Amino acid sequence: MSARLPLLDKGAWISNRFSGQAFDSVKQLRMSKRTAKSAWTLGAGLALTAVTTIAGFLCTPLLLRLLGSERFGAYRTLVDIFAYLTFLDLGFGAALSASLAGAQGRGDQDQVRQLISAGLRRYCIIACGMIAGAGLLIALLPRLIHTRQLSSWELTSAGAITLMPLLFLPASVYRSLLEARQAGYIVQSFQIGQALATSGLLLFAAWRGWGLPGQAAAASVAVIAVQVSYFFFATNGGRRLEYVRPGAQLVREVGNLQWPSLAYVVTGRVGLLSDNIVVASMLTPGLVAPFYLTQRLASVATAQIQQVGNATWAGLVELHSQGMCAQFRERLYELTSMVSGAAVAILAPVAAFNHHFIRLWVGSASDAGAGVVLLSCANGWFLSLFTLWTWPVTGIGRIAKLLPVQVSSTVLNAAVSILATKYIGLTGPLIGTAVGFTLISSWGFTRILSREMGVSPQRLWRAAATQLCWGLPYLGLLWLLSHSVQRFAFLPLSAIAFLAVLCGLAMWWSFGVTPTARIAWRNRVSFVFAW
Repeated sequence: MSARLPLLDKGAWISNRFSGQAFDSVKQLRMSKRTAKSAWTLGAGLALTAVTTIAGFLCTPLLLRLLGSERFGAYRTLVDIFAYLTFLDLGFGAALSASLAGAQGRGDQDQVRQLISAGLRRYCIIACGMIAGAGLLIALLPRLIHTRQLSSWELTSAGAITLMPLLFLPASVYRSLLEARQAGYIVQSFQIGQALATSGLLLFAAWRGWGLPGQAAAASVAVIAVQVSYFFFATNGGRRLEYVRPGAQLVREVGNLQWPSLAYVVTGRVGLLSDNIVVASMLTPGLVAPFYLTQRLASVATAQIQQVGNATWAGLVELHSQGMCAQFRERLYELTSMVSGAAVAILAPVAAFNHHFIRLWVGSASDAGAGVVLLSCANGWFLSLFTLWTWPVTGIGRIAKLLPVQVSSTVLNAAVSILATKYIGLTGPLIGTAVGFTLISSWGFTRILSREMGVSPQRLWRAAATQLCWGLPYLGLLWLLSHSVQRFAFLPLSAIAFLAVLCGLAMWWSFGVTPTARIAWRNRVSFVFAW
């Protein structure tokens, strides 16, 4: 077919060629493009995680050897210290993304241009605040990082180079614009390039003996290159750059989203990241390592499943913004079934074979036990669903509606974690998370979806719980297989775990998907390859 065919004809050809159905409207064509873009974003997100994980695994020992333990640890600490500067955006990034997604979904390009202009102005102010904060941190670095071999000049110069990407912070507006256009796969492709470039430059700088300033320069160059790429790709090399004066009402609306966004992000991080603090303070710091390491594989798997929500939220917001509410709800039910099934298929092998992985990775002494991994996987199943369910609410600018549920769940989580850790032991923090998820988040988030978007909580939970009907027996079977063998070598363990995941996905397709849904999923897959 000619590449110059009109768009609707191309869509009709794609549908006839791959699914046997005809496109009778532009609306159907847009649906196929949403499906393809969501799939591309999901694939790019999985590739990004794989690249960063492998690059970190391969580069860390080389950097440790080239830099030495003290210089390597000092740079990691410097990066962690400067990471706190991201909180100084006060939730503006999340608020801007939500506003852009709504305007883009409605096709209101005038409002999109106003939001970009407002974002550029606000990010300039935020960048100035971050640079001031970074200046204070640079002055305190010799006191915050105690070293024997490194000079104060090396620390402070590395800190000064680390703040250079802040000069390009306003380009973050164009990342939000790309994501609102459902082009998250482009953003993640740039981030894959950033991860590879950073790894190569870090190794080169360490090999050349440039110390901490070289490490900081390597990371800064990669970050700046990606920020500039966002600008050029979103504006077609600057040719589509238009600055318009944003309306005061629009600026206030974005500002009203800013503080709820900040509170939502902070409370979510507190609820999930405070477990190590509870273990260290109430038990002993020596137990933090096995507690963290035992959950590591489940955490990585959960992050992969959450990519479904990250990849589909912009398309769901577009459906809702265009008034296609019935289609929005059906897509959410289908995605809930998919996320639940994928979580069971991936997390069940993790729960069953995790103790073999820990023994091969760091030794059996670092295994915190079956209770920790089982609770971690159960919490991962809940978290994957909640990520999918809360993204659409955030995307239409109603994040404040989620805040009471999030805060209540976090408070209950903290209280139960402390009590359970005191009286039960190492599984206490995970019990607290599970209680908060079960008693508050599970009904609170679905109630908000029902009130704000007309989604049926019963259908949501039916779509999710149906996968447990085959998933729990499957977990039991894998558990018996895993514990019937005393030791696995690395390659046989990897092969068995991979086959277990494939079998789980096959069971989801066979028992967790209706015949009608199978036809719809086949068509979506054909759309992805067609586009």
